[in-house]
Amino acid sequence: LSRTLAWPLAEVESQATLRMTVQRGPIQLGLLKEHGLCRFETIESGQEAWYRLEPGTHRFCVAADEAFQAELAARSGKVCLDLE
Repeated sequence: LSRTLAWPLAEVESQATLRMTVQRGPIQLGLLKEHGLCRFETIESGQEAWYRLEPGTHRFCVAADEAFQAELAARSGKVCLDLE
């Protein structure tokens, strides 16, 4: 996969559940851990990945071709996502 992105998630106020649905993929998605390490999982077109996040700041990492399409939705809790 040709492109890697990192998105900070800020201000998770209470436990939150996020869902990533991939319309066009595959993509590799994971949470960035200490020391810049990311444990990726591969999500194919039509598949979903679910994440339960505790309060605090989290950072997702995504590796995908530029033509990928996916939807990130908060299913519970309050999450502020900064895409800059």
